[in-house]
Amino acid sequence: MSLSYKPFQLQFKTPFKIAHGVRTFTPIVLVQLNYEGMVAHGEASLPPYLSENQESVISFLQQIDVAQLLPNKSHEEVNEYLSSFKENNAAKTALDIAFYDLKAKLENQPLYHYLGLTKPNPNTFFTLGIDTEDSLKEKLSDANQFKTLKIKLNGENDKAYIQLIRKYSNQPIAIDANQAWNNVEEAIELVNWLETQNVVLIEQPFPKHELEKNGALKKHTSIPIVADESFQSINDLEEIVTYFDGINIKLMKCGGIYNALKIIEKAKQNNLKIMQGCMTETSCGISAAASISSLANFVDLDSPLLTKNDPFSGINYKNGKLEISESVGLGITQTEF
Repeated sequence: MSLSYKPFQLQFKTPFKIAHGVRTFTPIVLVQLNYEGMVAHGEASLPPYLSENQESVISFLQQIDVAQLLPNKSHEEVNEYLSSFKENNAAKTALDIAFYDLKAKLENQPLYHYLGLTKPNPNTFFTLGIDTEDSLKEKLSDANQFKTLKIKLNGENDKAYIQLIRKYSNQPIAIDANQAWNNVEEAIELVNWLETQNVVLIEQPFPKHELEKNGALKKHTSIPIVADESFQSINDLEEIVTYFDGINIKLMKCGGIYNALKIIEKAKQNNLKIMQGCMTETSCGISAAASISSLANFVDLDSPLLTKNDPFSGINYKNGKLEISESVGLGITQTEF
């Protein structure tokens, strides 16, 4: 068994603007586990608003004892080993994904089948950042195959921006405020109007620690309020359950597939809706997330559509649906490493 890794820059097709700023790329670390001629893949996606970066991930990977990732280990044992290190969730996710890929390949099964799940073919959101009218009009034209649009807002002229979208599209909308709202009364007024605009969910309206504000908004709308930044791990569920209707599970923030499955089980016990989300990821991370997406109420796994140098092939988007390969493991082929 050997472990290889490489820093990589995943480029956006066009500059991507959200409440946190504008980006043209996202740093990634690509990971490979090599076992008896078999190659398993993983990745760590590292948007700049998170604490991890390529240097910290590589430093973490240099500490790994690959003997702890041999396929005779169980997923529980590997998770226990990775959990013995502090933080570094994206780095842990990269190894978790690669270990699942390896185990499924050794069983000669697609990952979803190895997990005992049905083959996913979900409608995925299509994400639109904050943009000019001309650019937005063009992107909306390209997005008409998708059942639901995901709209990034920044707390500035949000109503006007939704009105602009409605000028060109009547598709259902999921809103991601990225913690940009601050005033509860203004938010309630906006949400009352949004209820007339075919909005299916609102993601993380207020700053992550201001739970009471999210709870106050939740009481005034039938639109599901979904936690993203307020929810990082299974340990957060008990605290946030009364303030949100659902949670956005991203492999990169929770530490991988093993933890995501545990979170989904507990969240459903608490009647929380499940959103399967992603960072800006290659088809490696998206394939891993898609493998468990049959357990989700909402799916937001469109990253490969927004980027231009994906080093993998193996997933497709057709009529607004995400299609994964029937090949073993993650079902992807690496074209660059």
